[in-house]
Amino acid sequence: MALRRTGLLTANRKAIAEDPTRGDPRIPDLLHHLRGGDVDAARLIVASATNTSDREHLVLAVLDAKVDLLALDGWITAHPDDAWAHLVRGVQLVGWAWEARGHGRSQTVGESAFEEFWARLRRAEWHLLHAAELDPTDPLPWGSLLTSGRGLQVAFEELCLRFEECNRRFPGLPGAHAAFLQGACRKWRGSHDQMFGFATMTASAASPGSPLHALVVAAHFEQQIDLDDTQAFRHYFASPGVRAQVHFAATQSVLHPSWIDVPAHVPAMNVIAGGLLMIEERSLAQQVAGRIGVRRSGFPWDYIGDDAGQAFARALAG
Repeated sequence: MALRRTGLLTANRKAIAEDPTRGDPRIPDLLHHLRGGDVDAARLIVASATNTSDREHLVLAVLDAKVDLLALDGWITAHPDDAWAHLVRGVQLVGWAWEARGHGRSQTVGESAFEEFWARLRRAEWHLLHAAELDPTDPLPWGSLLTSGRGLQVAFEELCLRFEECNRRFPGLPGAHAAFLQGACRKWRGSHDQMFGFATMTASAASPGSPLHALVVAAHFEQQIDLDDTQAFRHYFASPGVRAQVHFAATQSVLHPSWIDVPAHVPAMNVIAGGLLMIEERSLAQQVAGRIGVRRSGFPWDYIGDDAGQAFARALAG
């Protein structure tokens, strides 16, 4: 939105499509096996994850797929104590719930869509809580319960408890932190103070090269979009304070020598590239966008212009 309204976005750039796989060739195979009911083959792909953050990335790809994987129900019936199957089914139901709702503001969602949204989320919560019970060491059910809980409008205190359960089992998961930041947003009954408090506290404790520094930039996008089309909206990223925070987050994350380019960090790269474009650090934005290549995410580009692919193409072109 901001680039279109400030005249910075040009229409002659070739739009770059969103890549839900984050450039990971394992994702199409994973979804293929799950759709076909070959749960064991899918499990082997997830078991190949190099660490918990990588495993979170693979499991969240199921959420992003937004398809009803009915084959998992048969597997769960045959293996009711399979924590992994309950986790994947729960994550998939969260994504499928958002497909029913859509991603617009609440006033754009019809009553019947909300009813289906909540029904699917309640099913998701049952599976996720059961997965957490079956494997008490796994942080991933708790991370996904942040997204389902946000949709069900649980109290913010409950979201905090869910985040603590996840972070206690494995600190620093990028997906869980991004999910909690969304839950802290004012549009989800949080507040700007809660959102920025979490983002800045997390970033200040993060090591150089961590994707968690991007949370501060994500919070700025959320505050700007909450201003709608006001004068403040149009000039939000021109503020010296905002510019300094975005630039600092970039130097501490993607632009730091310690940064590691792995699929789980691609969303943070996109957030940083979008932030650099918004503060008109065009050379740096181009540098980060070039490292992203075709691995464009939805956020924050769908906050920047009517055509998210063109907004990213502008960053890529410098």
